[in-house]
Amino acid sequence: FVASSEWLKLKAQKSKMLNKHRVEKIYTPTDVTFWKKISKNICRKKFELPVSKKLILFVAKGGFKNFRKGGDIFEKIVKSYENDEGINFVILGQSVYDGSHLKKNCYFLNFKDNNKKLRNLYNAVDLVMCLSRYDNIPYSIIESMSCGTPNISTNVGGISEVISHKKNGWLLKNKSKEHIKKSIAWSLDNINYKKISKNSIKDIKKNF
Repeated sequence: FVASSEWLKLKAQKSKMLNKHRVEKIYTPTDVTFWKKISKNICRKKFELPVSKKLILFVAKGGFKNFRKGGDIFEKIVKSYENDEGINFVILGQSVYDGSHLKKNCYFLNFKDNNKKLRNLYNAVDLVMCLSRYDNIPYSIIESMSCGTPNISTNVGGISEVISHKKNGWLLKNKSKEHIKKSIAWSLDNINYKKISKNSIKDIKKNF
């Protein structure tokens, strides 16, 4: 049996169904010749996103309504920035939203099975945020990091096997609004950002 993370391998080895079988870990491979860094401004224009703002992406089917992915937590973060002119948010997986008070700092997108478009979106934003309550290693983390876009994520499942805290991204200690906003400020700092963006590409090439 093959598991796509060390975390999943250990879970499988301890399970009653698989504890007598051989279980190996093989990370999900990523084509780094496709998932690569390209012009941010060109990608933003393709989606009609503002060129001058910092953009943070959240990927979840159903957007704010996806409890497992932490959509409710992300919605609170978005609301806390509604008076910040410098930061906007992009939600992939939710095409419409009835909260008109969020529209001024949010962009809602909904498409699937279009890797070229997804690659452009990863390159259009500055950060990707994963707030999963439970997960393995989401493709969105691996692919966006391969494009040089750092991730802020909860430390669940196998995510710590791809994100190294303050080296190529940020692993959240808790899901409080204050802690998440601290992680955003640190990650968007110009010196920190250059380092974690460069390391994101390097580590994905090395391990995935």
